[in-house]
Amino acid sequence: MEQLRFGANYVHSNKWFRDWVELDLTCTERDIETLASLGLDHIRMHLMWDIFQPEKHRVCEAAMKNLRASLDICHRHGIDVLVTVFDGYMSGFIFTPDWVKGHRFMADADIIEGELWLLEQLAAAIGDHPALLGIDLGNELNMFAYGERFDSITVDEGDAWNNLLCDKCAALFPNKVVVNGTDHSSWFFPSHAFRRSTLANTGTLTSLHTWIEFTQARRYGDESPHVMHLQDFMIEMARAYAVDPKRPVWVQEFGIADLWLAPERHENFLRTAMKNAATCEGLFGFTYWCSHDLKREWTGFDQDDHGKPFFRPFHPLEYELGLIYNDNRVKERGLILRDIAAELKASYKPLKKETAIIVDDAAFEGWKYGEKYVAMAEDGIWSQFVLRENADNADYLAARGIERVVEV
Repeated sequence: MEQLRFGANYVHSNKWFRDWVELDLTCTERDIETLASLGLDHIRMHLMWDIFQPEKHRVCEAAMKNLRASLDICHRHGIDVLVTVFDGYMSGFIFTPDWVKGHRFMADADIIEGELWLLEQLAAAIGDHPALLGIDLGNELNMFAYGERFDSITVDEGDAWNNLLCDKCAALFPNKVVVNGTDHSSWFFPSHAFRRSTLANTGTLTSLHTWIEFTQARRYGDESPHVMHLQDFMIEMARAYAVDPKRPVWVQEFGIADLWLAPERHENFLRTAMKNAATCEGLFGFTYWCSHDLKREWTGFDQDDHGKPFFRPFHPLEYELGLIYNDNRVKERGLILRDIAAELKASYKPLKKETAIIVDDAAFEGWKYGEKYVAMAEDGIWSQFVLRENADNADYLAARGIERVVEV
């Protein structure tokens, strides 16, 4: 059995994600060295689309050079890097390039041509780098399906775009991880930008963003069983949609904030939630959000409906989500994560889960199944999920070790 992987979503301690052109590599070195000291083995590194591709067929050479140099630093410290490419949405702000604005970037053929071109430039620049873990299409790109100022992408368009870009990445970056780092929406509501079946069967693994606030787990109580079982519930749901019963699942974003839970309760949350996740088969690993706190003097970037830029603060929680302070002192939660990671690396052994809850995809309501899953877990029955169309398939059930199925 492969060892679990532990990492962090990397936030540069100096200037968030906006410093790619004049990157302070000395600061980057300190950041990565501190992360490595916690026993972490990878980071998810976020490119900013507007910086890296200011024009359809032009990349920012300074940013590309600094990306390669950052991977060099990571390699020296034994840190692998998942490069997240089309970061047009981050922490509530939009960063699409000017040549993309006003277009539907998952549906407009001319825009997609430019996206494929950028992937080719990245392959030429970093495809051979020994620190490269793989490629993430982008950060929570399903946010662009919400309407209003976003692009109102349909699931057919989203799936087609996802499939095209995943195939392109597989060809350009052979034997590397390829993933679409969406948020939680598709796993709790009717399919949103991407179908669950698409996310669970394209690329090399399925990534999950398991935030206790945005999934609404906290409505059951800050330390409720629903909060503590959120990660394992989402992992088991993703596994149900995978054709390959051995497909890996990655907890790609998770974290805790003082606004949600008192600091003295963080260890209990992290230890309980991560150990519950480690009951699941096929777990690739955990990537905490995020590495470093955001400096208080930083405000966000936005545009009004006429394209005029203005500044507004980040949401308060964005400033203190890190494992590490801006001066690279490790926070208490960083030490906690270090210890939990060491324990789970040494002891990961998934439970045998013989019972599966039947899922009706056509009438999907995430927390309907979550409530059933949590209730069973609290009764000592660790379960999986199975799609209704597979619930009578003896060979399929046997391949997943399922001996009985139950209705919600």
